[in-house]
Amino acid sequence: MFLIILGIKLVPLVLLSSLHKCAAPSEFLGNYSLLVGDAASYIDPIENWLSRDSYFYFNGNENIYAGRMPYYGILYLIPRIFLSAPIAGDLITLLQLLLDVLACQLAILLVYRITGNSLAAFLTFIVISTSQFVSYWNYYLLPESLGINLLVISVYLLITQLKAEKLIVRYSGYAFLSFAVLLKPYFIAFIPIGACMNWLALKNQTSGKRILSSSLAFIIPVLVTAILLSPWTIRNYTISGKFIPMQQNLSAGYNFSKADVAYMNFLKSWGGSITHWDKRSAGCFFHQEDLSQCDYKFPAYLFGKGIEQKDLDEARIKFQNVKKHPSDSLEAIVGQDFDSLTRIIQTNYKFENLIVGPFMIAKQFLFHSGSYYLPISKSNPCFQSPQLVYKMLQSLLYYITLLGGTIGLFIILLQNRAAYWIAVIPVFIIFLFSFVLRATEFRYFLPAYPFLVISFGISFHALGLSRLNNVYIVSILNHYFRKLL
Repeated sequence: MFLIILGIKLVPLVLLSSLHKCAAPSEFLGNYSLLVGDAASYIDPIENWLSRDSYFYFNGNENIYAGRMPYYGILYLIPRIFLSAPIAGDLITLLQLLLDVLACQLAILLVYRITGNSLAAFLTFIVISTSQFVSYWNYYLLPESLGINLLVISVYLLITQLKAEKLIVRYSGYAFLSFAVLLKPYFIAFIPIGACMNWLALKNQTSGKRILSSSLAFIIPVLVTAILLSPWTIRNYTISGKFIPMQQNLSAGYNFSKADVAYMNFLKSWGGSITHWDKRSAGCFFHQEDLSQCDYKFPAYLFGKGIEQKDLDEARIKFQNVKKHPSDSLEAIVGQDFDSLTRIIQTNYKFENLIVGPFMIAKQFLFHSGSYYLPISKSNPCFQSPQLVYKMLQSLLYYITLLGGTIGLFIILLQNRAAYWIAVIPVFIIFLFSFVLRATEFRYFLPAYPFLVISFGISFHALGLSRLNNVYIVSILNHYFRKLL
């Protein structure tokens, strides 16, 4: 199965990579590795360490020494010591692709283990093998792909080895979870969640065994993570005198001015999106000089209780002015203006601030094209109209998974405590980014997607959509999946 999935993944990814390169060749480090967006904050510190013997990246204003943790960069460093940067980047892409294929295989097997239904597993195989929603990120020199796939491997082991006799086998999934935390720091929340999942799954055990097992489910990953983080923490304390176990702040040292922070807080306060590169976001209105490049209209609920369109127009002009002519005094004025607007929202628009805003963000977070990441666009020099068919199929696949997966989440919560992990992760991701951080960047939803695919397979079985018990192909599939197990 591994080689089959690899072949299915490889062909479209190579073609899509060529399309991306046709549109933006400067974004590639190697032939198949993309160094764009946040990637520089992971790769530049490694290059600086090699050339200057110091781990840091320049954020446009100053050197940041405790920004991104080095664990993703170490994977790049190992081949980089002996090879050129482009080849090292391509090797990371290959590693990410192979781990993606492994995670896909385990997701398929997990559906088969839970349902015992080969057709449900086969459906999962079709969806997860053909979807590019997570797989296209294999080309990015970012920890998204590796972190997500380590999380899938972790959950597979935690569910299937829950009652294994050997402790090292039973808790092996938590080691993979600890490695995932090194790549995506907020995954650390899954450690206490995991202990709770362990307690719920062992409902038929005695209280003593449940307490012991759940305690170990918390202690083991905490210890493993602490040990792995200790060199980085000690290094940070040595150079800064501060206790920094992960990164120096939420933005990993990015150069956000007072005006930037105030502007983002204002948009988040009522449910606006700060992803200014998306023409359908509120962020586009404030960042884009030519408003014809934006396709955004402010919601009607934003006006009438202290805020009018002219207030937003004035804030936009001042915000763009400070971007062109930065100064401390102008930063302070613009920041105060946005802070004043935010206070009006918090005072006069309490319902919109506390209820409507988060749900508006969740709507933007979940409901989009589903294929936004694909380099298929009429502006691409290599665009051909048949490519739109593939893009539409990826969008359709996303929404089928979103619908079927959501149904599956409820089925899991009602019927299968041992599989609660599958339901909890998407719910947590949506809650964290929509209701707590209020961040709408679409890629933040990526960790939820593989579990929605698994959930979709489970719902396919539970809803009785696979009742073909005596069909010859089913017996073949059953035999095949049993061999894989």
